Parts: sequence; C-alpha cells; structure tokens
Amino acid sequence: MKIQRQAVLVFANASALDCQRRRGPRAFGRLFKTHDLADFQRVDCDIHVFSSPGSHHFQLSCGAQHRQEGSSFAQKLQNAVETLACLGYEKIVIVGGDCPDLNAGDVDQAFRLLQGKRLALGPDHRGGCYLIGLHTQDRDCLKNICWQRNTDFEELVSRFGAENAGCLSVKIDLDDFADLRSLARSLSSYRFEAALLLDSLGRVPEEGRFQSKSLAGKQRIFWQLPPPAAHNVSL
Repeated sequence: MKIQRQAVLVFANASALDCQRRRGPRAFGRLFKTHDLADFQRVDCDIHVFSSPGSHHFQLSCGAQHRQEGSSFAQKLQNAVETLACLGYEKIVIVGGDCPDLNAGDVDQAFRLLQGKRLALGPDHRGGCYLIGLHTQDRDCLKNICWQRNTDFEELVSRFGAENAGCLSVKIDLDDFADLRSLARSLSSYRFEAALLLDSLGRVPEEGRFQSKSLAGKQRIFWQLPPPAAHNVSL
C-alpha cells in the first residue's frame, strides 16, 4: 500500500509585521507567540515553516525553515505549497500564527478529514480560515482566491464543492482589537491573557459575551455561529 507523505505548512511572519498589519502596538504580538512546533510533532507529519525576515516568534527546535517568496500573500502561499509539492508531499495542512487556540489536535483532525475529503477547513469567526488542508494535486484550486478579505471560507467551499469539504470547529483569529475583545469574552483558554492585554493597553473588554457584526451582507454573532456559507459543509 502506498504511504502518503503529509506536511504542516506554517506561515510565520515577524511579530512587528503582524502588529503593523493589525495597526496595534507590539504588545499585541504576545498572542501570536503561542505555538510550539514541538506540539505538532505529535501528528504524523513533517513540519515546514515559511517565514518572513525577522521571524523568531515560532520555536524552531524542529522542522525545516524556508523563506517566503513573492510580493503578495497569494504569491507567497502558492510558492510555499508548490515547494512542498515538489518535495513529494501529497497532503498539506496550512496554518498561521494568529489563532491562539490552534493546536496539534486541529492539525491531526484536518489530516484525518483529508482521508475522505479533498479539502479541510478551520473557519474563523469572521469568514476566513485559520487552517486549510488539501491534497497537493488540488493546489491550483488556491489560485485567484481573495485572501484576507473574510470571504476565503466561502470561496474555497465553492471552489472545491461542499460535498468535498470537511470542517473543523470555529475559532477566533486575531486581526484587530475587536477580535481581541471577542477572545477575552469567549470560552478560549487564552481569554484571561487577552483581557489582561486589553487592560494593560487601556482597552477594557466591552460588556457581554456576544457582539453582532455584518459580514458579506449577513448578520451573525461572534463565537456563536460558523461563518455564513451558501452551502452546507459536512462536519
């Protein structure tokens, strides 16, 4: 029986760049330093980190490190996936550093979903994805996706077909202070750290756990509903 090679692809941006993109102070980067790649070693996969210059917030005691290549996020992602495909990997799970609750169990579940699905997605609370798993033979399906617009979850499901997609639980991805407040009000194991960080920055969490937000013309509640989608994705 042929053994499929699988890898987790970690996108690691420099902490200063992460904070700059989110228009927040450097202290905001504390919650981007939560992943210990040694934890991913519990999963039957190789670890490949694609980092921007100055990225040191991931523990690189294991895995191979590569430099991100390209002028845009789309190009960098496509080039990283192509690199691993050329190395012979057949299944890839892509993760970033801005979802504090991401863990090895999520990566393992994604690989298990790929045993019977073409796509595995970890939806965030805004309509984006904190995790994307796919077979490298399908890597061209990543082209022309509108990344970082909170629409990539729906786009990917539409591109692959709902019947071919498996979905993990919704988690909070950190892009701005509103997301940090949502994390502080959630049931996340990082809610206390998020609340302390907000307090230290003079931004006390708003009262109440839930907050409505418009997304692609639809209303939903943070941490209560998965991203709106035109299709029913199998769980």
